[in-house]
Amino acid sequence: MLALYQGLVEGKMGIVAPVAAVISAIVPVIYSAFYEGFPEILRIAGFIFAFIAVWLIVSMDNGPKVKINDLKYPFLAGMGFGLFFISIDNFSETAIFWPLAFARGTALLMFVGFVTLTGSVKVKPPSIDVLPVIVLAGLFNTGGGTFFTLASEAGRLDITTILSSLSPGVTVLLAYFILKEKLVPRQWLGVVSALFAIILMSI
Repeated sequence: MLALYQGLVEGKMGIVAPVAAVISAIVPVIYSAFYEGFPEILRIAGFIFAFIAVWLIVSMDNGPKVKINDLKYPFLAGMGFGLFFISIDNFSETAIFWPLAFARGTALLMFVGFVTLTGSVKVKPPSIDVLPVIVLAGLFNTGGGTFFTLASEAGRLDITTILSSLSPGVTVLLAYFILKEKLVPRQWLGVVSALFAIILMSI
């Protein structure tokens, strides 16, 4: 998460977000291919549509030039997320909530350590009027992690990870319907690609 935010600060969202998202999905797919065997051909096609969907939905419309140095932080972020998914999948075979509790606790310790050592973050208490939104965001975030753990325990890790990596599509659609934000043509194409991916992986 630190690598993702640092990448967003130093680079462009159109590069950082899709690269991190795609790599975070590729890592568990490679892991599953070795330990769970290759999935069926239709699901492989679904993976391809999912990668395309994530890239189209999250990328900016004005295709920025990519430099090797721009990929440093998104690559680290994607690797970190991918390894997190693999770890949760392995731990969730015997427990559901304890792995998530330890993961949140470790993340909190790392964040506090980062703030303490760097001194670059000024902590300012949020105002009362935004506290309900913060609590709601925490509930949704924790709920997402819980459902991912349950899904990875019930089925293949690669399918669970790929489907969860399509979450930017849900964000884009919610922004369209609730915030009235307009979608560019490539984002609509990404949404359609995501629907194809879900259908192919559900067959």
